[in-house]
Amino acid sequence: MNRIVILGNGFDIAHGLLTGYRDFIKYLRNEFVDFVNACSHEQISKLHPLFYFTSAEAILINGTEPQFFAFKHNEEVIKSWEELCARVSIRYNGNDVCNAQVSFRNLLLGYVFTSSSSTTWGGFENDYKDVLTRIMQGKPNSANGIIPKNYTAKNLNDDLKQIVELLYRYLKDQITIPKTLDKKILSKLLSKPIRKSRMDSKHVPRYGEISIINHHEEPDNLENVLFLSFNYTATIQNYLFKSENFNAIDNCNLDYNSSNRITTSLRYIHGDLDDGSSDSLIFGYGDELDESQAILERSGDEFLKHIKSVLYTRSPYYREVIDFADAGHFDIVIYGHSCSNTDRTLLNALFEHENCISIQPYLYDLSDTSIYMNIYRCFKDKQLMRRRVVDQTSTIRG
Repeated sequence: MNRIVILGNGFDIAHGLLTGYRDFIKYLRNEFVDFVNACSHEQISKLHPLFYFTSAEAILINGTEPQFFAFKHNEEVIKSWEELCARVSIRYNGNDVCNAQVSFRNLLLGYVFTSSSSTTWGGFENDYKDVLTRIMQGKPNSANGIIPKNYTAKNLNDDLKQIVELLYRYLKDQITIPKTLDKKILSKLLSKPIRKSRMDSKHVPRYGEISIINHHEEPDNLENVLFLSFNYTATIQNYLFKSENFNAIDNCNLDYNSSNRITTSLRYIHGDLDDGSSDSLIFGYGDELDESQAILERSGDEFLKHIKSVLYTRSPYYREVIDFADAGHFDIVIYGHSCSNTDRTLLNALFEHENCISIQPYLYDLSDTSIYMNIYRCFKDKQLMRRRVVDQTSTIRG
């Protein structure tokens, strides 16, 4: 039997990499704090590509530069984002002084910082679609005025492009990919497949002498495994294709070893850093089951510029994933991917595929079962969902 291993950002986080959404936002904030500490008074107001200071009462008007002079109260080092506004003031007309606030040249970033509670990359992509939908509907995008009414879909796409470029540079320059193998993680990804919930007797409730479940099929052996990475980093690549890891793989005591090797393949469905350009990274929305989709499709090309179904045509990877699914029975293991709506179109195609046997989400925190809710949202056929998704007591656990 075959397997598709879906890898999300949690896979990198499990290896200690600071690739999470909150890590990136923290990096942008710290970078601006360092910038302000290094700047002269004249430089603070004008030079940074993302942030600047305005008065606390100011509302950003896109494309205009406010007339003011921002200055630090003293030369002491500012230690945090929270200290910025307390340590920087604005002088108008040479004499008038008022408190400062951080404003945003990139208005999507401003929306994320001030109007969103997102903590994941999927949440950020949903923020993008939320703003795009509000633009389409002609509604104000934010009660606090961060996004003005004249903000267009093109403005939004330009801002997203800048953020993706920043992310690309952050991942290239700040993240070091581990070269050593964590055998415990690999053994979970390549555990034997199950066609039904794993029948571990300690999880089977009994009434008297009669077991509720008295028969199950024997598990199959894995033959072909497709690692479907939604990450941009090469963490999984170092597992599978670095010679220094081969001995560690053999020692996992799995079918995956030098004498009986499972055929493995890897596809970066959203692009990877080795492509050499931020333009290769796929960011946007992939939820064609959403009720607003039909209206977006009639709203002009800018509204479809970052729909993933269009972006997937950049490479043969999507077609190859579907071909793999078409080739025979497969199960799915999910490690570190939240299965949020932002990838619902692709996930639905796999989850409801006629060859899909079972779906095992990896549970790191047994008290957090949000992945089951997200998987539920990815199914149109809820009865099929209940048959295929492996229960919490039998799925892969941390």
